[in-house]
Amino acid sequence: MSSHALPYEAREEAFLDALTDLLPVYDHKHLRTLALDYDIPLEDAQALAELVLGLDSAFPVTEMSSQFKAHLRTELIGKPQAQGVIGRLVKLPLRLQIAALLAIVAVLALLGRKRVAAQLRRLIPQLQSLAADDADAVNVIVQ
Repeated sequence: MSSHALPYEAREEAFLDALTDLLPVYDHKHLRTLALDYDIPLEDAQALAELVLGLDSAFPVTEMSSQFKAHLRTELIGKPQAQGVIGRLVKLPLRLQIAALLAIVAVLALLGRKRVAAQLRRLIPQLQSLAADDADAVNVIVQ
């Protein structure tokens, strides 16, 4: 079935499809050929080409962000990607992020305190023996 037998709207739609397919290699020479192929008046073809080219330049191709890709993947597949603790914290509201950060700092402080206390317990006998040696040395110097 030739494109000439189609209604004008269908030919116009097919023309737009062909024009958008040619955008990466588009040249004004293509316009006349496309207009003849789809039986579109050249004035309409030029107006549509200006519109399509204007839209193409107004909306440049951009790289999707990793966050958008992850969201899209979850939405389409339904399986969230495995995330670490920090990845989960970033998705929480700000108040919860602050509370979680404070909880992590408190746990680290407790663990650090226990470690320092254990090291001090080991050092106390050594410090006491050094203090006793120093006291003996002071007594020797004084006498």
